[in-house]
Amino acid sequence: MRRYEVRLEQNKEIVKWLKLVLDEKYGRVWHVFVIRGQYYAYYSYEAGNSYCFKKDKRIYVVFKTPV
Repeated sequence: MRRYEVRLEQNKEIVKWLKLVLDEKYGRVWHVFVIRGQYYAYYSYEAGNSYCFKKDKRIYVVFKTPV
């Protein structure tokens, strides 16, 4: 159980860090999801500001909502 808790904390820190970096560098209203496994999504985003990529076992979904 402890190993699972450590991984969960790491994922929470990754999401928080990436969100703060994007907000600081490119302005607010960024959203960040880190997913392990399959997912389905339907969302609105600002043109040219939606990214989905995989690194190791994590899938990253990052997008900026229209203002």
